[in-house]
This record gives sequence, C-alpha cells and structure tokens, in this order.
Amino acid sequence: MILALVSSGAATVAFADDARLTNSNVQNTMQTPLLKALTAQQFVNDAAIGGMKEVRLSRVALRDSQNANVRNFANKMIADHTLANHKLDQIARQEGLTCPATNTFAQDDPNWRNPMVENAATLKGEGAYLLMTNGPDVADYQAFQHLKRLSGHEFDLAYARDMVSDHINTVNEFEAASRNLSDPALRKFAADTLPALREHTQMAQKLENQIAGQTAESDSTKPAAPVTASGGM
Repeated sequence: MILALVSSGAATVAFADDARLTNSNVQNTMQTPLLKALTAQQFVNDAAIGGMKEVRLSRVALRDSQNANVRNFANKMIADHTLANHKLDQIARQEGLTCPATNTFAQDDPNWRNPMVENAATLKGEGAYLLMTNGPDVADYQAFQHLKRLSGHEFDLAYARDMVSDHINTVNEFEAASRNLSDPALRKFAADTLPALREHTQMAQKLENQIAGQTAESDSTKPAAPVTASGGM
C-alpha cells in the first residue's frame, strides 16, 4: 500500500493500492470515509518537516541569491523556524511523540538517494504525491531540485513563490491544529506560533511582489524587437 498525500502539510491522508492515481481519483479519495483527522503525531511530522524545509531552502537562498531583500528574508526564516522547531521538538518529547530526522533535506538525507525522489515524475502519477515511509512529500524535494537549476531573478522569484505557498499551507494547518488537536500542549504551540507564521506569509507575499516588479521593470527597459515587413503579393 502506498500512502498518498494530496498536498504538502495537508491535514488528511488516504490509502490507495495503486500508486498511479489520476487527479480525479485523488479528488474522489478525498471525499471518502478513508480520510483521517489531523492527529498530534501527524501535526508534529508536518510542522517539523515544514520548518526544516524553510530553513534548508533559505540556506540555499543565502548561498545563491544576491538580492538583499531575499537574503534578509532568508535570514529571518532560518532564525524563526529553527527556534520554532526547537520548541516543537521539546514538546513532542514531553508528549511521547516522535520528530522526523533532523537531517531532512540536508546533504546527508538518505531520501535524496530514494528512487521516488530521483525519478518522481515516473512514479507519482498524475496529481498524486507519494510519500516515503516516515518521509516528507516528494514535491518538497522537487522544490530543491528546481531551485538548483535557477539563478538570478528566476531563482529569487521561485524561492519567494515557494515561501508564499508553503506558508499559506502551514498557516491553514496550524489554524486547524490550534482549534482541533486533542493534545493541549501542541494546541497551544500551534496557537502561539500562528502570529509569526502569518507575518512570514505577508513578508513572503511582499517579497514575491517586489521581485516580480523588478522582473517586469527589467523587461520593460529591453529594446523592442525590430519590426520586419512581411512579404507582399
């Protein structure tokens, strides 16, 4: 059986025998009784993996970006998410829950050598994301692979857009966790962390708009292509 997760940081999961699901199959699966409510352990997994992804991607941004706004944002992501994950780890241990490996997304992460990461396009099917056992969404690894191929404005814009989508998903899950988790310590952690996550979302959206504006301005200053006369009869 393959565990299929509809989106990164999603609060529900469903099991399917066939790894090659179509978009319509995924949507139908989401409407079945197989869906499970967000549990304390699933929240710990999602929150920790999401935090580690923000830190790792932001370190890539510090290494590869020359944009001062990108670098300032990346530094804040590293500081805030490292602190949040440290708090989460302490709470999880107190509650008898398990945190994902701390080297997730790092160079020594064994998942980088997993065929599902290296050849995700041939394994995930149309619209269904496959999970490794106790591992994050393949799409999260693909975000790293995509960024590694980019540079300059393309890199900055892709990084900002990833930060926007990730934080929107994270805020949604933390809001659900702050209301619905049965574990009071994790419920409080989710509620206490939400203001910072909402701030991150606004910052990421502002950063994306700035970079997109810079790209549009650069394009507008390019000389127009010469107009060639078309041949007549």
